[in-house]
Amino acid sequence: MQLADLEYFYIAKEMNGRFKGSRIGKIYQVTKKVFKMQVSNEDGKFTILIQLPDYITYTRRDVPSPESPSNFIMALRKRLTNGVIESIEQPRFERILIFNISAHGHAYTLAIELFSNGNILLCDAGRGNAIDVLYRKESWRDRELKRGERYILPPSKKSPFDIELYDIGQHGKKTLMAGILSKVSIAPKYLEEAFARAHIDPRSEHELSGEEKERLLYMIKGVCAEGNYYVYKKDGNIVDYAVSHLTKYSGEGFEREEYDSVLEMIDAVYSPVLTDEADAEREAESKEARAHREYALSQMKARMQELEKEERRARAAAGHIYKSHHKIEQLISLVRSMKKQGKSEQEISKAVSRIDPSASFRNGMIILKIRA
Repeated sequence: MQLADLEYFYIAKEMNGRFKGSRIGKIYQVTKKVFKMQVSNEDGKFTILIQLPDYITYTRRDVPSPESPSNFIMALRKRLTNGVIESIEQPRFERILIFNISAHGHAYTLAIELFSNGNILLCDAGRGNAIDVLYRKESWRDRELKRGERYILPPSKKSPFDIELYDIGQHGKKTLMAGILSKVSIAPKYLEEAFARAHIDPRSEHELSGEEKERLLYMIKGVCAEGNYYVYKKDGNIVDYAVSHLTKYSGEGFEREEYDSVLEMIDAVYSPVLTDEADAEREAESKEARAHREYALSQMKARMQELEKEERRARAAAGHIYKSHHKIEQLISLVRSMKKQGKSEQEISKAVSRIDPSASFRNGMIILKIRA
């Protein structure tokens, strides 16, 4: 389950307050999707954890550090190690976090994209935010993500903090809920909560009165601005989490745990996918390695069989030569004598075949047929 735009609003706000001015240590790629960045400031050392495309948080978990960094990680380390985080922001209310970093006399923006398959891009702010290092190349209808291209944000909807009365409507959709979602970047669970507080049916197919629109607008902004961090459970299992109270979990059987920090809430909800994915990666690697090994062995076996055949032919030829060395000497003597007499190659070949029917003389050579 991926985090919503509103949750990243609070994550960016808290991360900026907690890590602004922090110095960057090592960066690691733990699995195909899990990354960690060590940072330090006057409050101590911290681990920022990223799992593409699901979430970003900081963690107190003991996350393993691979010994062999990938080329992508080596490129990030070369540019960012010992750099300073100047600020962390969420652009256009997108599921993107931007780390503005100064390192080695350069200004960089590290973009963590947490939608679709997720991506990590390091851009050179001094060169028009040109992409310098990226985890994966991607091509979208509105933008191209590859090295050297300018980093462009995806098209976005309106933030729920910026909506106005004319945004509250069906906008050609079947229901009021669908109409607002088509214009405003807000997760359905938070919009449903605003409808519940405003006592308006989200499935309504009729336009609201002016007073109803004002009430719903007020509730949407209130839900989004609440900034309380809850994990909802039933029978001890997590069923949801939110950055505001959700009325639908007020019934019997539900429990609510409150956190002082959105990052601590996210870290409590999500455990990084380490063992299963790492095992899957190792299994994929081992299958590939086995395939390469089996192919190499089959090629080696075929070559060995060819060499054994060649050895048998060589041994047979050597044996034939040893047994027939007197005849061979006779053939050589005959050829030399006839060549001195100026005999033609055809005449020499007939004379040679009379000594040994399998022998012939062509292109200045005596040819003997040997049965292997």
